[in-house]
Amino acid sequence: MVGKYGGNFDISMSQLARIAIRAPEYNLVDYYRWLKGANRGSGPMWDEVYARHINYTEKITRLEVPVFFFAGLYDYNTPHQLIKEYFEKIDAPLKELITFENSAHTPFLGESARFTSELINVKRSVK
Repeated sequence: MVGKYGGNFDISMSQLARIAIRAPEYNLVDYYRWLKGANRGSGPMWDEVYARHINYTEKITRLEVPVFFFAGLYDYNTPHQLIKEYFEKIDAPLKELITFENSAHTPFLGESARFTSELINVKRSVK
């Protein structure tokens, strides 16, 4: 439903496929391996008993490295409000919440120029 009604990818799956096919740095074998890895990793990891019962936002409240959150305001996979609450809770030597007001789960697609600019800003800030 998230995909159908918004809040997921910032472009359609057909647009995403066209971008992927044209990307010179990847080939079909890479996409096969990515799908195989995603099926083995990101899906099943949520089924692990230990992962369901740990509240990482309570457990991890301090980082010793800079942390940057890139968040789409309309993301319903990783809701902006939850990211904001965690951002306020976490202690780090440098932290920044970068909100993309016109994006959902993939601001690198929805606001690619700004996303690139913000990445460059992050690189400059952590030297």
